[in-house]
Amino acid sequence: MFKLTSLIGSTAGLLLLALNSYATTVQFQTSLGDFEVILFDEQTPKTVENFLQYVNEEAYEDSIVHRSATNFVIQGGGFNLTEDALFNPINIHSQVENEAYYSNVRATISMAKRSGLPDSATSQWFINLGNNSTNSANLDYANGGYTVFGQVIGNGMDVVDAIAALPIHNVDNETGGRGQPRTYRYKTSPKKPSLYTTTLSLFMM
Repeated sequence: MFKLTSLIGSTAGLLLLALNSYATTVQFQTSLGDFEVILFDEQTPKTVENFLQYVNEEAYEDSIVHRSATNFVIQGGGFNLTEDALFNPINIHSQVENEAYYSNVRATISMAKRSGLPDSATSQWFINLGNNSTNSANLDYANGGYTVFGQVIGNGMDVVDAIAALPIHNVDNETGGRGQPRTYRYKTSPKKPSLYTTTLSLFMM
């Protein structure tokens, strides 16, 4: 049982999360340490249900943070790391309806989606490293608004910031035969900021 009573720290300083006393908490177990995220079950029920479906199916086991942008976001939920250092796309379910209600300020977690398609979120999520509600990213309004469905709690952002500070590696696409999943492999020379080398697993508390 968790109760959130404080404001999320941000330059906006206006996001008051009026949560009920009982909320689902998910632990992210990463190679750089663990952190916990409280989910907004009542405020964004469809998004939380969608996210927990992937958690309960262990779809995020040994998944990777595949995108990062300084002072913007880290993004995961798209690929699993295999034993031979390949990256397989996570099998996705139906797209979830957008529930853009809270602001994309630092320490919040939101659903990623396809450009120009507000209701296209599936498995991928991102954590806001900065206040992306009022800056040029304008995530509260762009593409119908990006659904904030939880918040990193405690000292969890120390781990998130450590992930964001990791060296960057590019990847090559390796496509199999028709109908085969696309996989990804590290390049030895980091030329493009597209992949961070950390794995994570999610567990419900």
